Amino acid sequence: SKKSNVYLFVGLGFVGAGLLDGYHGIVTAEVFREFMPSDSSPLSVWSWFASRLFLSVMLFMSWFGSNRKEIETFKYSEINIYIFSTLFLFSSFLFFAFVQLPAGYFPNLVGHRPQEFLPALLFSLALIGYLKNGGWRNDAFEHWLVISLLVGIATQTFFMPFSSAVFDADFDNAHLLKIVS
Repeated sequence: SKKSNVYLFVGLGFVGAGLLDGYHGIVTAEVFREFMPSDSSPLSVWSWFASRLFLSVMLFMSWFGSNRKEIETFKYSEINIYIFSTLFLFSSFLFFAFVQLPAGYFPNLVGHRPQEFLPALLFSLALIGYLKNGGWRNDAFEHWLVISLLVGIATQTFFMPFSSAVFDADFDNAHLLKIVS
């Protein structure tokens, strides 16, 4: 690929989200339940959220880092991007291993998981940025990135916030769309 911060952020975003998803699968497995400080319900909610938050931050940064002015202002370098993503990932791993988590569902709210709107917001900001840049019209990579952002927004706006239990229809649809994105 071309040497670009966009590819680096997007690539690390999906690789990191994959690692966090794997971790999500491990920490929520019944085998490891006794080793975790939290019950499986909040652990499931918050470890899913960490994966989506990481991906949305990295995709937002991919757009933000693609703007020439921001590159000159913030001096993004490959090593800084690697350090940021590594620290984010390891802090997430340690957080779930050692911190007792609060409930992740809020049954009194219409959106039972309002925290899911934060990744939706970041996906939306990245989408707006890429659409404004207009590169998606001629660049196949940006075209598919825009589609992935749309799927991420749909997942985080219309399905996951309204999931009220593990394996309900919204939960299953969100997980399917996550794979599609």
